[in-house]
Amino acid sequence: MNKKISSPLSIALIVVLAIAFSFFSWTKNQELDLYTVANQINQIKKKEKPSCKTRAFQGLAEIKVWQISQGEKTVLGVAKEDLEKIPVNITKDLELIDPTPELKKELAESSEKNPVEVSISAFATLCNGATLASLNYEDGIFRPYIVD
Repeated sequence: MNKKISSPLSIALIVVLAIAFSFFSWTKNQELDLYTVANQINQIKKKEKPSCKTRAFQGLAEIKVWQISQGEKTVLGVAKEDLEKIPVNITKDLELIDPTPELKKELAESSEKNPVEVSISAFATLCNGATLASLNYEDGIFRPYIVD
Protein backbone atom coordinates (compact mmCIF):
# COMPACT_ATOMS: atom_id res chain seq x y z
CA MET A 1 0.00 0.00 0.00
CA ASN A 2 1.05 3.56 -0.56
CA LYS A 3 2.40 5.32 2.53
CA LYS A 4 0.52 8.49 1.69
CA ILE A 5 -2.83 6.65 1.62
CA SER A 6 -2.26 4.41 4.66
CA SER A 7 -1.78 7.24 7.13
CA PRO A 8 -5.10 9.06 6.41
CA LEU A 9 -6.87 5.70 6.11
CA SER A 10 -5.68 4.57 9.55
CA ILE A 11 -6.64 7.94 11.07
CA ALA A 12 -10.12 7.69 9.51
CA LEU A 13 -10.49 4.12 10.77
CA ILE A 14 -9.47 5.15 14.30
CA VAL A 15 -11.93 8.08 14.23
CA VAL A 16 -14.77 5.84 13.00
CA LEU A 17 -14.03 3.25 15.69
CA ALA A 18 -13.87 5.97 18.37
CA ILE A 19 -17.24 7.38 17.25
CA ALA A 20 -18.81 3.92 17.20
CA PHE A 21 -17.40 3.07 20.64
CA SER A 22 -18.61 6.36 22.14
CA PHE A 23 -22.06 5.90 20.56
CA PHE A 24 -22.45 2.42 22.06
CA SER A 25 -21.22 3.64 25.45
CA TRP A 26 -23.63 6.58 25.38
CA THR A 27 -26.65 4.39 24.50
CA LYS A 28 -25.72 1.92 27.23
CA ASN A 29 -25.65 4.77 29.80
CA GLN A 30 -29.02 6.01 28.56
CA GLU A 31 -30.51 2.53 29.01
CA LEU A 32 -29.11 2.35 32.55
CA ASP A 33 -30.55 5.78 33.37
CA LEU A 34 -33.99 4.73 32.07
CA TYR A 35 -33.78 1.51 34.08
CA THR A 36 -32.89 3.47 37.24
CA VAL A 37 -35.77 5.91 36.71
CA ALA A 38 -38.19 3.03 36.13
CA ASN A 39 -37.06 1.36 39.38
CA GLN A 40 -37.54 4.59 41.32
CA ILE A 41 -41.06 5.02 39.92
CA ASN A 42 -41.93 1.43 40.85
CA GLN A 43 -40.66 1.95 44.40
CA ILE A 44 -42.77 5.10 44.77
CA LYS A 45 -45.87 3.26 43.50
CA LYS A 46 -45.28 0.45 46.00
CA LYS A 47 -45.06 2.93 48.87
CA GLU A 48 -48.30 4.69 47.93
CA LYS A 49 -51.33 3.21 49.62
CA PRO A 50 -54.75 3.41 48.04
CA SER A 51 -56.71 6.40 49.26
CA CYS A 52 -59.95 4.43 49.29
CA LYS A 53 -61.54 3.92 52.68
CA THR A 54 -64.54 1.86 53.65
CA ARG A 55 -67.35 4.06 54.85
CA ALA A 56 -70.15 2.87 57.12
CA PHE A 57 -73.44 4.63 57.85
CA GLN A 58 -75.86 3.88 60.64
CA GLY A 59 -79.53 4.83 60.41
CA LEU A 60 -82.87 3.23 59.71
CA ALA A 61 -84.14 3.09 56.13
CA GLU A 62 -87.34 1.37 55.01
CA ILE A 63 -86.71 0.25 51.43
CA LYS A 64 -88.33 -2.06 48.89
CA VAL A 65 -86.01 -4.79 47.65
CA TRP A 66 -86.06 -8.03 45.70
CA GLN A 67 -83.58 -10.87 45.49
CA ILE A 68 -81.24 -10.89 42.52
CA SER A 69 -79.13 -13.89 43.48
CA GLN A 70 -79.10 -16.38 46.28
CA GLY A 71 -76.54 -18.70 47.74
CA GLU A 72 -73.60 -17.69 49.88
CA LYS A 73 -74.42 -14.00 49.40
CA THR A 74 -77.85 -12.41 49.45
CA VAL A 75 -77.75 -9.81 46.67
CA LEU A 76 -80.70 -7.46 46.42
CA GLY A 77 -82.03 -4.98 43.92
CA VAL A 78 -83.46 -1.72 45.30
CA ALA A 79 -86.55 0.07 44.00
CA LYS A 80 -85.64 3.28 42.16
CA GLU A 81 -87.89 5.43 44.35
CA ASP A 82 -86.09 4.15 47.47
CA LEU A 83 -82.54 4.88 46.27
CA GLU A 84 -82.69 8.37 47.81
CA LYS A 85 -83.41 6.85 51.23
CA ILE A 86 -80.02 5.12 51.22
CA PRO A 87 -77.12 7.27 52.52
CA VAL A 88 -74.67 5.86 49.95
CA ASN A 89 -74.62 5.85 46.16
CA ILE A 90 -75.27 2.34 44.97
CA THR A 91 -73.17 1.59 41.90
CA LYS A 92 -73.94 -2.10 41.95
CA ASP A 93 -76.50 -4.14 43.83
CA LEU A 94 -76.94 -4.21 47.59
CA GLU A 95 -75.58 -7.18 49.56
CA LEU A 96 -77.49 -8.03 52.74
CA ILE A 97 -75.05 -9.60 55.20
CA ASP A 98 -77.42 -10.79 57.94
CA PRO A 99 -80.77 -11.93 56.51
CA THR A 100 -83.08 -13.88 58.79
CA PRO A 101 -84.47 -17.24 57.62
CA GLU A 102 -87.96 -15.70 57.37
CA LEU A 103 -86.67 -12.84 55.25
CA LYS A 104 -84.79 -15.27 53.02
CA LYS A 105 -88.07 -17.05 52.28
CA GLU A 106 -89.81 -13.76 51.49
CA LEU A 107 -86.94 -12.65 49.28
CA ALA A 108 -86.96 -15.95 47.39
CA GLU A 109 -90.54 -15.19 46.31
CA SER A 110 -89.88 -11.51 45.56
CA SER A 111 -89.34 -9.89 42.18
CA GLU A 112 -88.89 -6.40 40.78
CA LYS A 113 -92.67 -6.18 40.32
CA ASN A 114 -93.34 -7.71 43.75
CA PRO A 115 -90.68 -6.28 46.13
CA VAL A 116 -90.39 -6.88 49.87
CA GLU A 117 -90.13 -3.95 52.30
CA VAL A 118 -87.25 -4.26 54.77
CA SER A 119 -85.78 -2.04 57.48
CA ILE A 120 -82.04 -1.63 57.03
CA SER A 121 -80.15 -0.21 60.02
CA ALA A 122 -76.63 0.18 58.53
CA PHE A 123 -74.88 0.53 55.19
CA ALA A 124 -71.23 0.31 54.14
CA THR A 125 -69.39 1.00 50.91
CA LEU A 126 -66.23 -0.98 50.16
CA CYS A 127 -63.28 0.02 47.99
CA ASN A 128 -64.27 -2.47 45.30
CA GLY A 129 -67.58 -0.63 44.83
CA ALA A 130 -69.77 -3.13 46.68
CA THR A 131 -72.48 -1.84 49.02
CA LEU A 132 -73.27 -3.85 52.14
CA ALA A 133 -76.39 -3.60 54.28
CA SER A 134 -77.30 -4.92 57.73
CA LEU A 135 -80.67 -5.43 59.42
CA ASN A 136 -79.24 -5.24 62.94
CA TYR A 137 -76.26 -2.92 63.34
CA GLU A 138 -73.54 -3.83 65.83
CA ASP A 139 -70.05 -2.40 66.17
CA GLY A 140 -67.69 -4.20 63.80
CA ILE A 141 -70.41 -5.95 61.80
CA PHE A 142 -68.78 -4.98 58.49
CA ARG A 143 -65.19 -5.73 59.62
CA PRO A 144 -65.04 -9.29 58.15
CA TYR A 145 -65.85 -7.86 54.70
CA ILE A 146 -63.11 -5.21 54.73
CA VAL A 147 -59.94 -6.27 52.91
CA ASP A 148 -56.81 -4.18 53.58
